[in-house]
Amino acid sequence: MNTEQLSNAAKAALLGAIEMSIDMYSDMALDPMWFNPDDFRELATKSDAEIRKVISENAKAAGDNVDKLVELELLRAKLTV
Repeated sequence: MNTEQLSNAAKAALLGAIEMSIDMYSDMALDPMWFNPDDFRELATKSDAEIRKVISENAKAAGDNVDKLVELELLRAKLTV
């Protein structure tokens, strides 16, 4: 990422936005993998195949969130060098 053309104010704003996004993804990255009691009750009525599908979709969403978090951390590292 080429940040040489950005003003110091623009770099600071971009860094602030990245840090806010990092905070958000840190808080919610694994949220799709958490279930509340109502979720468990609903899953209990489903077949094994449907349960596997729900768990797989939730795991994929959590994995995507973790990937985004890693990319944001790499961007922050590039901006603070």
